[in-house]
Amino acid sequence: MWQIGKVWVGSTGEVYVWVSFPMSDQDNRVAALLLHPEVGRAIASPHAPPSETALSRLADAQKVHADHPALQRMRALGMHKRLKLS
Repeated sequence: MWQIGKVWVGSTGEVYVWVSFPMSDQDNRVAALLLHPEVGRAIASPHAPPSETALSRLADAQKVHADHPALQRMRALGMHKRLKLS
């Protein structure tokens, strides 16, 4: 979602993604957890609260590989508090 003037606008879409060369089983698992519509919405909608599904998947990804580059990037972008990443 984004805002044009005072009007909130949203769109939907899907795309299949193939992770052709995960570096490890951990990378593969983190990709499976993060490449989910609820996680995408949580990341793309900074003014909306993340769903329990998104928070659960992010917590599971953190347990699998806390230093994964995708999680590090979310922290660097300041999303860690809202997404409950440590």
